[in-house]
Formats: sequence, structure tokens, C-alpha cells
Amino acid sequence: SSDLNAVNKLVAYLRAAWMEVLRRQHEARPTWKGVIDVLVVDELDNWQDIGTDTDTSGRRLWQYPRMISREGRASGVYLLAASQNPTAANISIDLRRNCTPVAFRL
Repeated sequence: SSDLNAVNKLVAYLRAAWMEVLRRQHEARPTWKGVIDVLVVDELDNWQDIGTDTDTSGRRLWQYPRMISREGRASGVYLLAASQNPTAANISIDLRRNCTPVAFRL
């Protein structure tokens, strides 16, 4: 139950970020007016386990990051996703198509 509540809160936060992208598109706000919003997601590969849940909120969890990565940049909303295991099995193709991989040696 607490896991489901945490997922629902995360989905609500991501939905709010997506709604901000839509609001900015509706206002035809240029990409850069001195304000950039960055949505930071750490341990993205852990989301794969949540996303395969049969629960609707678990499946919706991936929906908003994919949409933000596709259309957010035009509105000044950027998605920064970090993963220790960025493989094709862990990160969906829709998300990978709209990302620039950066690797750091630790």
C-alpha cells in the first residue's frame, strides 16, 4: 500500500511537469526567456520493475517521462535521467530516442 502511494505521488508529480509543458506550448512561450526547468530522475532503471506492474499507476509512470523527453525541450523543460545500468532492457526505446547519453567513469 505504501509502495502504491509512492508511485501515485510520483505519477502526480510527473503529470504536473507535463501539464506545465502543455501550458507553455499553449502560451507559445519561446524556449529561452532566462528560465529553464530541469526534471531530475535518478535510478531510472529501477522504474522498469514498477512499470511492469499490472497496476495502472505503475504503467503510467513511464508515460510522462517519455512525453516530457519528446516535447519538453521546446518549452524549456528538460529531463535529466540517471541510471547505473542504461541498457535497452531497462530504458524504453521511446525514451532513448529523445535522449543524449553521457557517461561518467566512477
